[in-house]
Amino acid sequence: MEKDNTVIIGLTGPTGAGKSTACKAAEKLGFAVIDADRVAREVTEKGSALLPILKEAFGNVLNPDGTLCRKKLAAKAFRTPQNTERLNAVMLPAITEKIAQKIKTLQSNGQRFILLDAPTLFESGADRLCTATMAVLAPKDVRLSRIMARDKLTKAAAELRMSAGKPDRFYLEHCDRIFNNHGTKEALYLAATRFFESFLLTQ
Repeated sequence: MEKDNTVIIGLTGPTGAGKSTACKAAEKLGFAVIDADRVAREVTEKGSALLPILKEAFGNVLNPDGTLCRKKLAAKAFRTPQNTERLNAVMLPAITEKIAQKIKTLQSNGQRFILLDAPTLFESGADRLCTATMAVLAPKDVRLSRIMARDKLTKAAAELRMSAGKPDRFYLEHCDRIFNNHGTKEALYLAATRFFESFLLTQ
Protein backbone atom coordinates (compact mmCIF):
# COMPACT_ATOMS: atom_id res chain seq x y z
CA MET A 1 0.00 0.00 0.00
CA GLU A 2 1.20 3.47 -0.91
CA LYS A 3 1.76 5.37 2.32
CA ASP A 4 4.74 7.64 1.61
CA ASN A 5 2.56 10.71 1.94
CA THR A 6 0.24 9.33 4.61
CA VAL A 7 0.72 8.99 8.36
CA ILE A 8 -1.10 5.91 9.65
CA ILE A 9 -0.96 5.38 13.41
CA GLY A 10 -1.97 1.95 14.65
CA LEU A 11 -3.74 2.13 18.03
CA THR A 12 -4.15 -1.06 20.05
CA GLY A 13 -4.26 -2.38 23.59
CA PRO A 14 -6.40 -4.66 25.76
CA THR A 15 -10.15 -4.18 25.95
CA GLY A 16 -11.27 -1.60 28.49
CA ALA A 17 -7.92 0.21 28.61
CA GLY A 18 -9.26 3.51 27.28
CA LYS A 19 -8.41 3.56 23.59
CA SER A 20 -11.50 5.66 22.84
CA THR A 21 -9.95 8.61 24.67
CA ALA A 22 -6.92 8.45 22.38
CA CYS A 23 -9.25 8.25 19.39
CA LYS A 24 -10.98 11.46 20.45
CA ALA A 25 -7.62 13.21 20.69
CA ALA A 26 -6.72 12.12 17.17
CA GLU A 27 -10.08 13.17 15.74
CA LYS A 28 -9.73 16.60 17.34
CA LEU A 29 -6.46 17.07 15.45
CA GLY A 30 -8.00 16.07 12.12
CA PHE A 31 -7.06 12.41 11.92
CA ALA A 32 -9.53 10.16 10.15
CA VAL A 33 -10.30 7.23 12.46
CA ILE A 34 -10.87 3.70 11.20
CA ASP A 35 -12.52 1.59 13.90
CA ALA A 36 -11.66 -2.09 13.37
CA ASP A 37 -14.55 -3.16 15.62
CA ARG A 38 -16.94 -1.26 13.36
CA VAL A 39 -15.31 -2.88 10.34
CA ALA A 40 -15.88 -6.27 11.99
CA ARG A 41 -19.59 -5.46 12.13
CA GLU A 42 -19.59 -4.43 8.48
CA VAL A 43 -18.05 -7.70 7.29
CA THR A 44 -20.56 -9.74 9.32
CA GLU A 45 -23.73 -7.92 8.27
CA LYS A 46 -26.78 -9.97 7.35
CA GLY A 47 -26.07 -11.89 4.16
CA SER A 48 -22.29 -11.79 4.60
CA ALA A 49 -20.31 -14.77 3.34
CA LEU A 50 -18.67 -14.97 6.77
CA LEU A 51 -21.90 -15.85 8.60
CA PRO A 52 -22.20 -19.47 7.40
CA ILE A 53 -18.49 -19.95 8.12
CA LEU A 54 -18.98 -18.69 11.69
CA LYS A 55 -22.04 -20.89 12.10
CA GLU A 56 -20.09 -23.93 10.96
CA ALA A 57 -17.20 -23.11 13.30
CA PHE A 58 -19.19 -22.18 16.42
CA GLY A 59 -22.69 -23.57 15.99
CA ASN A 60 -25.83 -21.47 15.89
CA VAL A 61 -24.61 -17.93 16.58
CA LEU A 62 -27.33 -16.24 14.51
CA ASN A 63 -30.46 -14.45 15.60
CA PRO A 64 -33.84 -15.63 14.25
CA ASP A 65 -33.73 -12.84 11.64
CA GLY A 66 -30.40 -14.10 10.26
CA THR A 67 -28.19 -11.43 11.82
CA LEU A 68 -25.16 -12.30 13.92
CA CYS A 69 -25.74 -12.62 17.67
CA ARG A 70 -22.50 -11.17 18.95
CA LYS A 71 -23.09 -12.22 22.55
CA LYS A 72 -23.50 -15.86 21.52
CA LEU A 73 -20.42 -15.68 19.35
CA ALA A 74 -18.34 -14.02 22.08
CA ALA A 75 -19.42 -16.59 24.68
CA LYS A 76 -18.20 -19.41 22.44
CA ALA A 77 -15.22 -17.75 20.78
CA PHE A 78 -13.63 -16.54 24.02
CA ARG A 79 -14.25 -19.76 25.95
CA THR A 80 -10.86 -21.25 25.02
CA PRO A 81 -7.68 -19.96 23.35
CA GLN A 82 -8.29 -22.46 20.54
CA ASN A 83 -11.72 -21.00 19.87
CA THR A 84 -10.32 -17.48 19.88
CA GLU A 85 -7.71 -18.52 17.31
CA ARG A 86 -10.47 -20.07 15.21
CA LEU A 87 -12.43 -16.82 15.34
CA ASN A 88 -9.39 -14.80 14.35
CA ALA A 89 -8.67 -17.13 11.43
CA VAL A 90 -12.14 -16.44 10.06
CA MET A 91 -12.47 -12.76 10.84
CA LEU A 92 -9.07 -11.09 10.63
CA PRO A 93 -8.31 -11.55 6.90
CA ALA A 94 -11.68 -10.03 5.96
CA ILE A 95 -11.28 -7.18 8.44
CA THR A 96 -7.76 -6.35 7.26
CA GLU A 97 -8.83 -6.37 3.61
CA LYS A 98 -11.68 -3.99 4.38
CA ILE A 99 -9.36 -1.71 6.38
CA ALA A 100 -6.92 -1.55 3.46
CA GLN A 101 -9.80 -0.53 1.18
CA LYS A 102 -10.85 2.22 3.60
CA ILE A 103 -7.29 3.54 3.79
CA LYS A 104 -7.07 3.72 -0.01
CA THR A 105 -10.37 5.59 -0.15
CA LEU A 106 -9.21 8.10 2.45
CA GLN A 107 -5.91 8.59 0.62
CA SER A 108 -7.70 9.18 -2.69
CA ASN A 109 -9.77 11.85 -0.92
CA GLY A 110 -6.61 13.62 0.20
CA GLN A 111 -6.57 12.45 3.82
CA ARG A 112 -2.97 12.30 5.04
CA PHE A 113 -3.46 11.47 8.72
CA ILE A 114 -5.21 8.26 9.75
CA LEU A 115 -5.66 6.52 13.07
CA LEU A 116 -6.36 2.79 12.89
CA ASP A 117 -8.05 1.65 16.11
CA ALA A 118 -7.50 -2.12 16.06
CA PRO A 119 -7.48 -4.41 19.13
CA THR A 120 -5.91 -7.16 17.00
CA LEU A 121 -3.52 -4.86 15.15
CA PHE A 122 -0.57 -7.26 15.18
CA GLU A 123 -2.49 -10.53 15.05
CA SER A 124 -4.18 -9.39 11.84
CA GLY A 125 -0.98 -8.10 10.25
CA ALA A 126 -2.53 -4.62 9.94
CA ASP A 127 0.51 -3.17 11.72
CA ARG A 128 2.30 -3.48 8.37
CA LEU A 129 0.05 -0.71 7.07
CA CYS A 130 1.15 1.68 9.82
CA THR A 131 3.75 4.42 10.12
CA ALA A 132 3.91 3.88 13.90
CA THR A 133 2.08 1.87 16.54
CA MET A 134 0.87 2.74 20.03
CA ALA A 135 -0.95 0.96 22.84
CA VAL A 136 -3.05 2.13 25.78
CA LEU A 137 -2.73 -0.03 28.90
CA ALA A 138 -4.61 0.10 32.21
CA PRO A 139 -4.80 -1.90 35.48
CA LYS A 140 -6.95 -5.03 35.26
CA ASP A 141 -9.45 -3.94 37.90
CA VAL A 142 -10.04 -0.67 36.07
CA ARG A 143 -10.52 -2.48 32.78
CA LEU A 144 -12.93 -4.97 34.36
CA SER A 145 -15.25 -2.27 35.69
CA ARG A 146 -15.17 -0.41 32.37
CA ILE A 147 -16.04 -3.50 30.34
CA MET A 148 -18.89 -4.46 32.65
CA ALA A 149 -20.38 -0.96 32.40
CA ARG A 150 -19.70 -0.43 28.71
CA ASP A 151 -20.92 -3.78 27.40
CA LYS A 152 -23.43 -4.54 30.17
CA LEU A 153 -21.69 -7.80 31.02
CA THR A 154 -21.53 -9.84 34.19
CA LYS A 155 -18.20 -9.99 35.98
CA ALA A 156 -17.65 -13.57 34.75
CA ALA A 157 -18.39 -12.63 31.13
CA ALA A 158 -16.11 -9.60 31.33
CA GLU A 159 -13.29 -11.65 32.83
CA LEU A 160 -13.73 -14.24 30.07
CA ARG A 161 -13.37 -11.55 27.45
CA MET A 162 -10.29 -10.12 29.16
CA SER A 163 -8.67 -13.56 29.40
CA ALA A 164 -8.88 -13.94 25.62
CA GLY A 165 -6.65 -10.90 25.10
CA LYS A 166 -2.90 -10.48 25.07
CA PRO A 167 -0.93 -9.72 28.25
CA ASP A 168 0.57 -6.27 28.71
CA ARG A 169 4.05 -7.53 27.88
CA PHE A 170 2.88 -8.29 24.33
CA TYR A 171 2.18 -4.61 23.73
CA LEU A 172 5.35 -3.54 25.50
CA GLU A 173 7.34 -5.74 23.11
CA HIS A 174 5.54 -4.80 19.91
CA CYS A 175 4.45 -1.16 20.07
CA ASP A 176 6.50 1.94 19.34
CA ARG A 177 4.81 3.89 22.13
CA ILE A 178 2.98 2.87 25.32
CA PHE A 179 0.47 4.98 27.25
CA ASN A 180 -0.34 3.80 30.78
CA ASN A 181 -3.87 4.91 31.52
CA HIS A 182 -3.77 4.76 35.31
CA GLY A 183 -4.70 8.42 35.87
CA THR A 184 -7.46 10.65 34.55
CA LYS A 185 -8.99 10.72 31.08
CA GLU A 186 -7.70 14.26 30.74
CA ALA A 187 -4.11 13.12 31.34
CA LEU A 188 -4.36 10.40 28.71
CA TYR A 189 -6.03 12.78 26.26
CA LEU A 190 -3.23 15.31 26.68
CA ALA A 191 -0.46 12.71 26.33
CA ALA A 192 -2.06 11.23 23.21
CA THR A 193 -2.55 14.71 21.74
CA ARG A 194 1.14 15.48 22.12
CA PHE A 195 2.05 12.19 20.46
CA PHE A 196 -0.22 12.83 17.47
CA GLU A 197 0.95 16.43 17.17
CA SER A 198 4.54 15.19 16.77
CA PHE A 199 3.49 13.61 13.45
CA LEU A 200 1.61 16.68 12.29
CA LEU A 201 4.66 18.83 12.90
CA THR A 202 6.93 16.65 10.76
CA GLN A 203 4.70 16.77 7.68
